[in-house]
Parts: sequence; structure tokens; C-alpha cells
Amino acid sequence: MRILNRPYWNLFWEMTRTGFKLRDQGTFLGFFWTLLHPAIMFVILHQLFTKWVGKFVSDYPFYLLIGIVQWNFFSGATSNALTCFERKATLVKNFNFPKEIAVLSSVAVVFMSYILEVAILMLFLLVMTHDLSWSWAYFPFLIAAQTLWILGLSFFLAVLGAEYRDMSRIWTILMNAGFFMVPIFYPLNLIAERKRSWLLLNPFVHIMDGSRDCLLRAKWPPLSSGLFLILTGLVLTWYGIRWFRAREKSIVEFVL
Repeated sequence: MRILNRPYWNLFWEMTRTGFKLRDQGTFLGFFWTLLHPAIMFVILHQLFTKWVGKFVSDYPFYLLIGIVQWNFFSGATSNALTCFERKATLVKNFNFPKEIAVLSSVAVVFMSYILEVAILMLFLLVMTHDLSWSWAYFPFLIAAQTLWILGLSFFLAVLGAEYRDMSRIWTILMNAGFFMVPIFYPLNLIAERKRSWLLLNPFVHIMDGSRDCLLRAKWPPLSSGLFLILTGLVLTWYGIRWFRAREKSIVEFVL
């Protein structure tokens, strides 16, 4: 990959660092806005669904919190990548560099916030449950799988976002719908079996459930499932990069 060249790596890091700093620049709470969003979502969903869903799920507050953190990473990273060329139009027009760096940087900005959220989540779990399990060692594999799937989708979305301005609104609608199609605040066993089989086709359902298994239930998800998610994520990312590079020259024309 071209980003491995030192000049491009430096560019990637500077774009990521600057993007992370500018994300909350000028706001009163700064980075705490990043934590405030999942906190508010948690309070609202917990108050609305704890009496209905909580009786079917043990440790429902932690179950819900893990779901919100995982979903926010997926939703935030893909949405950020979708609009990356709209935000970086001046840079794209005036400088010659591999355009995939803009996509990778957009995902990396959200990834940095996500890692901080995960660190706080795991600290919170440890303090409240006093249960540090070896199953937590599986969680980085799920993070890697989720990141690969996000990267693969992001390359496709970045091109579509540059070529079709409506994609931002379409993706927002899809994310709103997806919020209810992934078990964030409800367990899958509450869904009818026929509909559940369709939801299980979504790899993020397995990532979400695996995250709860290793962090909350002290269970090791099947290794075959983790390997399958990583391998399919690698394939999706590879195809995404190939498709992106095939349309890279047209991106400059669309952002002009």
C-alpha cells in the first residue's frame, strides 16, 4: 500500500492528528463531547427499555453500553469517510497524493476516539463488576474485524459520496434504520426466528454479540467466527481499495 512510504505515512499522521484536534475545537467541553454522546444515548435507551428488555438480559446496563460504543464506531467512521472529500476538497484539488490517505485518515480520526471510549468502558466494567477475565484478550480480534469491515465499506462510500451528493442523506437514513436492525438495546432472542435469521447475515451482529460474550459473559466466542470476520473484512477492504483506485482520478473532477 502506498501509505507505507514514509512521506505518505507522515501525511496520513498529520491529517489524522489535525482531524482529531479540529473535531471538537472551539467547543466548551472539547473531547468530552465524544463521551457525552454515548452517555446521553445510554441514559435515554436505558430509561426507555430497561423495564421491558432488562428482565430478559442480565447486566443490562453494561449490555447496552457495549452496544452503543460499538455502534457509534461503525456509524461515525463510515459517515466520516463518506464526506471526507467534501471536507478536504481544497487539499484534493491542490496537492497530488494517494487519495486513499484521506479515507484512511477519516476512519482513523474516529478510531482514536473509539479506543478512548473502549478504555473507559473496560475500566468501568472492571470497577463495577470486579471481574477481569481472560476472555477480554479476544476483544482486540473483534476490534480488528470491525475496523476492516469499516475500512472496506469506507472506500466504497467515499467514492459514492464524492460522486453523488445525496449519498450523505441516504446513508443517514440507512444508519437510522440500521440502529434498530442490530441488537444494540435488545437481545436477538426477542426477535422471531424467521426474522432473526436475516439479521444474522449482518457481520456486525456477530461482532456485537462477540463483544458482549468476551467482555460481559466471560465467554470465548468461536475462534472460527473471529477468523471468518477478519478474513472477509480483509477481502472487502482489498476490493474496496481496488475499486477506489480505479475511480481515483474521477474523484478530483467531482470535488472541483
